[in-house]
Amino acid sequence: MTDHAEIRARLETFFAALAARDPDAAMACYAPGARLEVVAPGPFGGEHVASREGLQAFFRTISEISFEILGIIVEGNRVAVEVKSTGRLANGKPYQNRYHDYFEFENGRIMIFREYPTFPTPE
Repeated sequence: MTDHAEIRARLETFFAALAARDPDAAMACYAPGARLEVVAPGPFGGEHVASREGLQAFFRTISEISFEILGIIVEGNRVAVEVKSTGRLANGKPYQNRYHDYFEFENGRIMIFREYPTFPTPE
């Protein structure tokens, strides 16, 4: 899977599912057994199996969020993405973050998602 437009469309679908706070739509973007790693301290830091429960825990911390893809680099099934998010935490405080995200795709679905946030994650 090396088609830039197809990869961008799949990532836009994934980030739209996160913005919609829809765990089922987000999970549909993952391959079976997919791994998620947040390379930062905090409640979501570390490596995890991608799960509906993990997504729901994330959604409980953020009442609204939107994502903007700023750039994508594709090399075969490996993808580097720069993303900006804007939203509001569950406590009403504004939330903004920038990320460098790394993805590996398998059969058109996310197998590895590694997030490198550039600002502290919500606690």
